Amino acid sequence: MNSAPGGRAIFAFTHDLRLNDHAGLSAAARLGGVVPVLIVDAALTDRLSRSPRRAAFYCAAVAALADSLGARGGRLIVKRGPAGPALRSLARSAGAPAVVWTTGYDAKSVRAGRALWEQIEFIRGELDAWEAAHGQRRR
Repeated sequence: MNSAPGGRAIFAFTHDLRLNDHAGLSAAARLGGVVPVLIVDAALTDRLSRSPRRAAFYCAAVAALADSLGARGGRLIVKRGPAGPALRSLARSAGAPAVVWTTGYDAKSVRAGRALWEQIEFIRGELDAWEAAHGQRRR
């Protein structure tokens, strides 16, 4: 992805695996060069394991995302495990002072977004967390 003068930002892909017209990805790009990440946590693994068709569709979408990023000179980083610790670790290793993600408006997605805020929040002095769907920033 293109680097901007402001440094780097981790962008965590969640439900929306496209590059075009993506509010969260645009927010991350305004902060600096984007480090694209996909976290495969226990909830996603469980959901995909219940439906082979859904799993195949999701894997194809992830492969298309990785190919699209590769065509633009980027690379999708895929990590397994809880999102908070994985994003904190990636941000530190990439030297990225910001983490951006999007969340839905349904109750389950809002709870997940808040939980991620809480997992990242303890390192506030080192990291900005952006939840692009709601236009919120926490420091």
